[in-house]
Amino acid sequence: MDSLPTEIFNPLKLDSFVGKSHVVLDFLSDYYKDVESYPVQSQVMPGYLKKGCPDYAPDSPEPLESILEDVRKNIIPGLSFPTEIFNPLELDRFVVKSHAVLDFLSDYYKDVESYPVQRKLIPGYQKKGCPDYAPDSPKPLESILDDVRKNIISGITHW
Repeated sequence: MDSLPTEIFNPLKLDSFVGKSHVVLDFLSDYYKDVESYPVQSQVMPGYLKKGCPDYAPDSPEPLESILEDVRKNIIPGLSFPTEIFNPLELDRFVVKSHAVLDFLSDYYKDVESYPVQRKLIPGYQKKGCPDYAPDSPKPLESILDDVRKNIISGITHW
C-alpha cells in the first residue's frame, strides 16, 4: 500500500508539531493584538457556518496556512466577546486558557498512535453534531474541548 503524503504536516515528528504550534500561536497573538477592532456581537446570521461547510472532508491534508485563513474568514466573523466569561484583554486569563488548550493538544499528540488511522464515518457526519444556531451565551472552555474531542478528533485521519 502506498503511504500517505506527510510533507504538509506529520504529527509524529516533534519538530513539525512544534513548528506548526508556533504558527498557530502567532495567529492567535495577532488576533488578540487586534481584538478591540472586532465587533462585540457576531456579525453573521445563525447557520451561516453550517451552510458553508463542504459535504465531504478533503481527500488530502490542507496546509495549515489555508486552515487558518478559513478560521479568519469563516470562524472569526461569528465570534462574540462577552467579557463576563472571558475578556481577551486580561492576559492572565488568556494564558491560563491557552495552557488548557495546549495541554489538550499535548494529550492528543501523546496518544495519537492509539487512534485508528482512518475512521469509518459517513460523509457529513459532523453536520449532525452542529447546532442550527449559535449559542446565546458562551460555553465553558472544557465544554468546547469536549466538543472538539467528540466531533473533530473523531473524524481526523491519523496517519
